[in-house]
Amino acid sequence: MRAELLRPDDQVVWQDVPDAELVLLNPNTGGYYGLNATGGRLWRALASRPRSPDELVDELVAAYRVDRDTARADVARLVAALRDAGLVAATAAT
Repeated sequence: MRAELLRPDDQVVWQDVPDAELVLLNPNTGGYYGLNATGGRLWRALASRPRSPDELVDELVAAYRVDRDTARADVARLVAALRDAGLVAATAAT
């Protein structure tokens, strides 16, 4: 079974806001979104290259020393919210 890789949707515009958050704009819907430091870290990871949800879990575990189950649940919630907002696209890993 091929792993799914996530990446920011090509239409999404985003910007780091110093000492605050990362903001995202979906021009297709007009939706404006803010991510906290943790969400911003994961977004920047996705922007650097497509990643699987498991790779995002690894990122959280390494950065915040959180247990894998908590990281997995947090990533699942974030990915679901990003998908619902049309902010990420998925591709099959090759």
